[in-house]
Amino acid sequence: MKIPCSEIQLDRRLPAAHPADTTGTATEARTVACPSCSAQFTFRRSRTPHIDSCGFESYSFACSECAAPLGGIVDPRDDTLLLCELTTRVR
Repeated sequence: MKIPCSEIQLDRRLPAAHPADTTGTATEARTVACPSCSAQFTFRRSRTPHIDSCGFESYSFACSECAAPLGGIVDPRDDTLLLCELTTRVR
């Protein structure tokens, strides 16, 4: 299932997740790619994740290579981080 980036709404009042969050849960670290520049980095899920209004575990952060603002949700079916580039910068 593809979700258009325009339909992803992240709560800007919460701190952004860091792609290499070392407070991760028992889930393993995963390699994810920036949809803007294809840079790869390690992502760990937060121990205290933000759950958005639709019930998805959501994250936002900037790419460490191109600084593109990224946002996404964790797919509950397979725990994959589904990322897209946001139109506004992550603080």
